[in-house]
Amino acid sequence: MKEAFWIWTSLNVVALTVTLFMLLRPSTTGLSPPMGLTIAAMTILYDPVAMNFEYAQRQIVILLLLVVAIARWSAITIGRQASCSRRPVCCVLSLCS
Repeated sequence: MKEAFWIWTSLNVVALTVTLFMLLRPSTTGLSPPMGLTIAAMTILYDPVAMNFEYAQRQIVILLLLVVAIARWSAITIGRQASCSRRPVCCVLSLCS
């Protein structure tokens, strides 16, 4: 049972790391690297995040899935907007799909 706990905890650590990287990377937020690291450190020290690790809950993995879905959705939306600016007929077809 201990092995399962540590596997799940390490999965949560990886999920939190990837989530923070996706949310705080300087290319998308405009934050300086020290500010991003400060916000990441404050996130790790936040009590509900610590409780997530203490009780081996699943909220961080769900947060990662939401961030990935939003990033993918915004990329698709940006692609559709780019195609709409060139060809209005393609815009109508992409909205129908």
